[in-house]
Amino acid sequence: MKEELKILEEPVKKKLPACTVILYVLAAASLICAGFMLYYSITYVQSYYESYGMSISDGITEVIQYVISGSGTYLGFAVLFWAAGLILAKLSRLDKQNRGETSGSGVPQGTVTMESLDPALAEELRDPEEDGADGGEKAAEAESEEKSPAQDEPEKKI
Repeated sequence: MKEELKILEEPVKKKLPACTVILYVLAAASLICAGFMLYYSITYVQSYYESYGMSISDGITEVIQYVISGSGTYLGFAVLFWAAGLILAKLSRLDKQNRGETSGSGVPQGTVTMESLDPALAEELRDPEEDGADGGEKAAEAESEEKSPAQDEPEKKI
């Protein structure tokens, strides 16, 4: 009993797959590039407008377009890399849970199957081709019924 409690008290380490870590690193790098490009774009636009003695508010639409086109791509990739890493981590976690909680039949434990509800009904509804022994005879009968009479007769030469 005390051994069971010790096992439960051990901290669970969440190990991320290598691909997920790589995607998170790429997301961080893209975010850093987006920040740099945002700073660079704003600095460039300020110096450009100051050199001509104009106010930024005179061409605000061009300023916004330039800043977004300079840093938006990197920001978009950062979001995509982060989302891909998040999805991959969740799928990996689900895969580990399913592998750890399946019985020998491949059905996750706790899943309600037809056999567990009503074995007689499950036997009645079972596909005969899965059984193999009598399924082959029924399949042969079904194939012979599907053939048209013209296919059974040999060709006559004129």
